[in-house]
This record gives sequence, C-alpha cells and structure tokens, in this order.
Amino acid sequence: MTVRPIYGGHTTHTEYCLSANRFGDGFDCCCPKGPKLPILIDCDDVLSDFLGQLCDLAARNGLERSKDTLEPGWSLPEAFRWPEINDVVTQAVRFEDLCLNMPELPGSIEWLRDVERTFGKDRVYVCTAPWNGRWAGQRFEWLEARGVDKDRIIQCKAKHLIPGLLIDDAEHHVQARPAGTGFLFNSPQNKAARLIYPHGDHTAAMQWLKEHA
Repeated sequence: MTVRPIYGGHTTHTEYCLSANRFGDGFDCCCPKGPKLPILIDCDDVLSDFLGQLCDLAARNGLERSKDTLEPGWSLPEAFRWPEINDVVTQAVRFEDLCLNMPELPGSIEWLRDVERTFGKDRVYVCTAPWNGRWAGQRFEWLEARGVDKDRIIQCKAKHLIPGLLIDDAEHHVQARPAGTGFLFNSPQNKAARLIYPHGDHTAAMQWLKEHA
C-alpha cells in the first residue's frame, strides 16, 4: 500500500513499518519480515480529562463553561471564549499542579490495561504533547502512578515523527500520519473531522486496533 511521502522519505507501508525498529527488537508485522507497529496512545482527552479540568479552571475564574458548549477547533482561547486561558493554565500548572491533579476519563485506565493485555505491554506507549517543561514532569508522575513506566512515555509535540498506530483526539496529529495509521478519539473539538477519519470512543478504538495492529 502506498502512502503519502513522510518520515524521511518512507513512501510505502513496509518502509514505514521497518522504520519502527527504533523502538527495539521483537515486533512482528503485517509486512514481510517487518516489525509490528508500536501502539501510541494520546493522554489528554483519551486517558485524562483535559477539557474537563479546564472547565473547572474556568469556573474557579468566574466563567461557566462545559465541554458540551465549547467552540470546535484547537485554539483554546476561541474554544473557551476566554482570551487569557493559556496564561491562566500556565500559572495553574506552576502553582496548582494542574496536570498532576488532572482526573482520568471514566474507564480510560481500565481500557489501557485491556490494550496492554491484548497487544503486549511492551508494545504500548503513551505519546503526549506537553504544555511546557513543568507539565512534562507532572505528566510523567501522573502516568507512572497509573502503571505506565517512563520507558513507555513519549512526550513530543511532533507526533508525526514517531512511527506507530496513533489514537489521538487531535485532528492535526491524525492527519499528519500515513493513511490507515491514525484513529481520531471523539472530542467536542473534533466533531467535523469525524467525517474524514476512523473515530469513536474507547470501545471503537479497541476494535480499530484489533483490525489494524
């Protein structure tokens, strides 16, 4: 299967799979003599309730916001109709451990354990984009407390550089990947993109992995 040129000139599915060797030995693959692709799971709004935490932060600042009423898109000031939100989040990360204290999405960690059992723990990584350096430290601690050791945590905004099957709520991360290697996790901000990409909740994501991994 030919896909868009990406990842340093890899233009076929086989070449893309073989590039995953950087994750170590022991992976099989749907391609001849190639490794199985790693499974990459986003954290915010796939495992952790990022938008819910920001709605609570808005309430503490006198603003009534809910996930059901957010504007679509990936600009937080526009989504929350709150121009100062980015600065407020940065301060909350520093003084309130916003990331460390973030709640889980209901059932998300149980689902993660199921993915690990089904496909092998060593094949499953959490691939998440940090807000800043302090956030990254809190995210390591958050994930380790939920059974994900540091060797399986990738903190990177350029997720398109990481070979694998990605489950993510951000349309731009799914769009940047070769066809068939991204699943869009349902979020209030990505409703329009669901017409383009495979999408759904935790149950649908597991079914997609079973068909592609």
